[in-house]
Amino acid sequence: MKISLALGPRRKLDRATAWACVLANQCALPGSGTLTAGRRIGFAQTALALVGFGPMILLSLRVLVAAYHFQQAADEFSSFGEIIDEVSLRLRHIPQTWGLYFWIGAPGLCLFALGWFWALTSSIAILAEAYSTPRLPPFLR
Repeated sequence: MKISLALGPRRKLDRATAWACVLANQCALPGSGTLTAGRRIGFAQTALALVGFGPMILLSLRVLVAAYHFQQAADEFSSFGEIIDEVSLRLRHIPQTWGLYFWIGAPGLCLFALGWFWALTSSIAILAEAYSTPRLPPFLR
């Protein structure tokens, strides 16, 4: 079986297909909707999002573990002010206490976010292109 990543010819998209591309870009994998619309820049968006995804997941898991431990220790506080003070103290020391989770995860999060926002700009352009073409009645299509 031969698999090809070559894009087909770029064609005009109807509004429903354009919205499907937007949903793929913003809710599934950044760049996938751009590729579906026939734009080569989707390869870069997808690569950027995938490179940032793994480290971002590691950081997210570390955040969940920290939230669980903080929740377990929450019974020791007598007021809401003490909780806020403890949270602010812990947030200031995250880069030192989390080590590699932070220093690998934070750039991964930034890379994924960059790919997502880049896909968002492509989604807006795809929608603008789809809405700029007039709609034809069904019998003229």
